[in-house]
Amino acid sequence: MTESQRSLWLMSMLACAEINQAIQDLSGVGYFSSEQQKDETRASQKKDTNDIQTFLAFLKSRNPFIEPEVDRSLRNIETGVVADKTVNVDDAKMVGTCTIQEIVGKNIADHTFRRKKQVITLGNKVQAKLDGKPLRIDSQLLFQRCTTAAHGIFDDISDIFQYELCGVPSSIFETTGLPREPQKSTLAEYMWNLIELKPKAPTETYFVLDGGSFIHRLPLTNGATLDNICMTYVNYVNNHYKDATVVFDGYPSVPTTKDVTHIRRTKGIISPKVNFNNDTQIKTKKDEFLSNSENKQLFLNTLGEKLKDGHVQVIHAEDDADLNIVLTAIEKSEQIQLPS
Repeated sequence: MTESQRSLWLMSMLACAEINQAIQDLSGVGYFSSEQQKDETRASQKKDTNDIQTFLAFLKSRNPFIEPEVDRSLRNIETGVVADKTVNVDDAKMVGTCTIQEIVGKNIADHTFRRKKQVITLGNKVQAKLDGKPLRIDSQLLFQRCTTAAHGIFDDISDIFQYELCGVPSSIFETTGLPREPQKSTLAEYMWNLIELKPKAPTETYFVLDGGSFIHRLPLTNGATLDNICMTYVNYVNNHYKDATVVFDGYPSVPTTKDVTHIRRTKGIISPKVNFNNDTQIKTKKDEFLSNSENKQLFLNTLGEKLKDGHVQVIHAEDDADLNIVLTAIEKSEQIQLPS
């Protein structure tokens, strides 16, 4: 449509509207549009219902109003990251009240609002150190200072943005402060490429199972007793692996090198401690039940005893089982005879 055609169409709309209305009055037939609110359609209502159910399911396993005796820590309910003692955003009302009390009776022009009086959120709890002292990094403030100082000093202001404006390297850490997950598949592919000759298949086969992966292979039947659940795992090992050793992680109460991985795997799910024995019926979801480290350690201890009774060798690591898995695999491989 050209500009002249568009102008002609716009200018004639008023005249056409009068003619259209006159024809409707003469014929007694009116033209009206039906209600077109898209939120009232059946598809939109179905989508809203599904979204609500998804949100409720998310909150069910990550209850933000969990009982204080279960967990009193301030945390991100999605990632499970727990705030340290410097985070005080939950006391924002008290901090604001103290700030107001400080300026009562003073001239507002003579008062300075100090940054250290601001509340600290979980998002900016990641700190760097300067001369051994913790220093909070405000990326927005750092950006403003860099751009202000760069004017008149650098011909090309983009030169000052060759480095990351953050407290920790973003290539190593996520925004939550947790280390990024390693690309194990890339490392494994590189290691396989280093092997020039394909190893000969042994006449004997021995399996070393990662206990952390093993416990997630079978579903947890709702309402089944712990004894029945453990026997399901025992039968699975005996039916699928002739000779096997299962190596389990350990979950001590002291900090370990795998705490970050455990936090990431729970995905913010907080589960209370459950006192159970072999006859206890497990009625919670497996992910929720195993998200509590005490529940998981007691379950692994019980499962380990059942596996031993089923003639399966079991090794319990003190914390991370990766080293024990490798050492066990090397030990067993030395006992296997390769074909000549």
